[in-house]
Amino acid sequence: MLCIMVNRNDAHELHNILDRHFNEMVNDDTNSSAKLKFSIFRRIWGISIVCVGISLILIAAAPSISIIQQYRRSVNPIFYPLVFPTTYPWSLNRPGPRYKIHLIIELTTVVSQFCVTSIDSLFMMYGFQMGAQFREMSHRIMHVDKTDDVRKIIPECVAQHQAMMRCRDIIQTIFGPILLWVMTTNAISLCSMMFQLSQMKSISIPTILTFGTYITAKTLQAFTYAYTGMILTSEVSLE
Repeated sequence: MLCIMVNRNDAHELHNILDRHFNEMVNDDTNSSAKLKFSIFRRIWGISIVCVGISLILIAAAPSISIIQQYRRSVNPIFYPLVFPTTYPWSLNRPGPRYKIHLIIELTTVVSQFCVTSIDSLFMMYGFQMGAQFREMSHRIMHVDKTDDVRKIIPECVAQHQAMMRCRDIIQTIFGPILLWVMTTNAISLCSMMFQLSQMKSISIPTILTFGTYITAKTLQAFTYAYTGMILTSEVSLE
């Protein structure tokens, strides 16, 4: 999200370039592959949102579930946990106002994590839009006949290709650090979760759902970037 905010002018330019005539390409029957790949994008995006949503809801609900279980088991005194297993250098005075403030802050962090997942889908959408334009250029050049105005098509394709090179530079600037961060943190988080699972003596159903949906979401996140890169590579090679 920080990369988008810092480079917001470039992001706005990128969106304007790619969104300018993408709807026309989708409605064009000669570019049916764009419709197929865009439908794949929507399925992947939907699965990712569901997995991330379930995982974060279970994480946010963990303190309430823990308190309810302690009440049912007549635990005294009741321990009031936070959303994340964090420690602070000051007393939280559980369940006083200070504890509630920290709990609200951590719940806000969970909401922001859900919003940040849209960046992955944004990268995939831009990649598919670029791939569709590369395929459109290839189709126009390969199917030029006598009735077409060659002097008009060639300059338009050259200008469109230059615009795609500008989009490539913007994507590298914005999403390059994001991609490096995602691949590094995904490897670390997945390894740490596997280690946590191996150290647990008993695993509850909410824990299984939390770990399962989180691992699925992280795997889909890595797949999103890899698949988008494969789409762009294949379209450029076809061109």
